[in-house]
Amino acid sequence: MSSHQGVSGIGHDAVDRSSGSGAGKPRHFRGEDCLLGLLEHARRGGQPVSLGVPEAGTVTVDFERDCFLPAVRSEVDFFCASPASVRIEAASGFSSDESRPLNELMWKSAYYGSAGALLEGYHLYDVVELERWPNFTRLPHAKCCLPLCSLLARRPSSISFAHRMLRVPQADALRFYSAARAAGYLRLISSQPGRTEAGSEPVSGQSPEAGSEPSSFWTRLFSRFSGL
Repeated sequence: MSSHQGVSGIGHDAVDRSSGSGAGKPRHFRGEDCLLGLLEHARRGGQPVSLGVPEAGTVTVDFERDCFLPAVRSEVDFFCASPASVRIEAASGFSSDESRPLNELMWKSAYYGSAGALLEGYHLYDVVELERWPNFTRLPHAKCCLPLCSLLARRPSSISFAHRMLRVPQADALRFYSAARAAGYLRLISSQPGRTEAGSEPVSGQSPEAGSEPSSFWTRLFSRFSGL
């Protein structure tokens, strides 16, 4: 199963949602419009299931053990497929020696489904903190994901503040936030659905303009680990 960096320019209608990465009111996407919604629905049933996309591959999911077995030939084709084209069938168990943690599947489903938009129900000014590090050697990601993790592990912040502090494109930050929270890597501390740019202050009390040195620090930190 191929995993690796950057999926900008991926196919299907995701390209339209990802165009433009500047700051502003974020676009939203629904879990029901991508593989994420199917997984959430199947999770409520609790039984092992197989999800297949013709010509792209299958994944078998065991929700009770929080793991999945991948057999995917093309991640872009699989995770960007229309939910209507996905075959869902009951499945039997599989060896845990060959499986991967379920949160990796949730990350990929939200990351590809996002295409730079924010998952419905999430907000720019939600305050979150990193609960555990994603295994980026196994996950699609942009270069900014590691410094975003570093910042949110160090202090709880909003994704709005984080992307401005680190000077990363808003679309990349929203894709990271959607994937990391859907996969359980981020913990929500405070939901801020009504907050807007007007009159808002960064969580840390610093302005993004005053953060050039911290931004440089996170960039250097990422460079040290960019071989992951």
